[in-house]
Amino acid sequence: MFTVLTLFICAYLLGALSLPYWVGRFKGNLAAADYGPGSIGPAKLLRLTGPESMVAALLAELAKGWLIGWLTVFFQAGDLTRWMTALFLLVGYAWSPVIGGRGGNVWIPFTGFLLQVAPSLGQCSLAVALSALLLTRSPNLAAFAALWIVPIVAWMKGFPASALTVTAVAAAIVAFQFWLIRCHRQRESAI
Repeated sequence: MFTVLTLFICAYLLGALSLPYWVGRFKGNLAAADYGPGSIGPAKLLRLTGPESMVAALLAELAKGWLIGWLTVFFQAGDLTRWMTALFLLVGYAWSPVIGGRGGNVWIPFTGFLLQVAPSLGQCSLAVALSALLLTRSPNLAAFAALWIVPIVAWMKGFPASALTVTAVAAAIVAFQFWLIRCHRQRESAI
C-alpha cells in the first residue's frame, strides 16, 4: 500500500513540475506571464526562445512520463496501479499548482509513459501526433488526434479495462483543454 501511495504522489508531483516553464526560465529568462494566455508548453517555447528550447522541453516532458512508467515497472505495480499512476501524472501536469494551473498539453508526458509501459500505444500516439502536427501545424489538434486514437488501438489490441479507462480519460482531458482554448477564444499555439 505504501508503494502505491508513493507512486501516486511521485506521479502527481513530477507531473506538476512544468519542465517547459523551467527550460524557458533558464534559456530565455522567461516568467510565467511572458507565455501569455493559456498553457505553458513546448510550442510556446518555440515562438519565445527558439527550436532548441522547444526540443529540450519536449524531450524533458517525454522523459518525465517515461520515468513514471519505469517506476511502475520497477516497483512491479499491478495493471490497475500502473494505469492509475498515469492518471495522477496527467492531473498533475494538466492543472499544475506549481504554475497556477497552467499546465501544458497532457499528450507529451502521457506518450512518454506509454513508450515505457505499452510501447505499441506510445509509438502509435507519437506517429499520429507528428503526422497531424505536420498536416495542421496545430499542437493541440495533433494531441487531440493522437489521444483519441490510443483508446481505440488499446481496445483493438486487447489491453485491460484499466488501460482503456485511463487512455479514454487522457483523451477526455485533452478534449477539455481543447474546448477551453476554443471556448475562451485564446490564441491557439501554432508552429
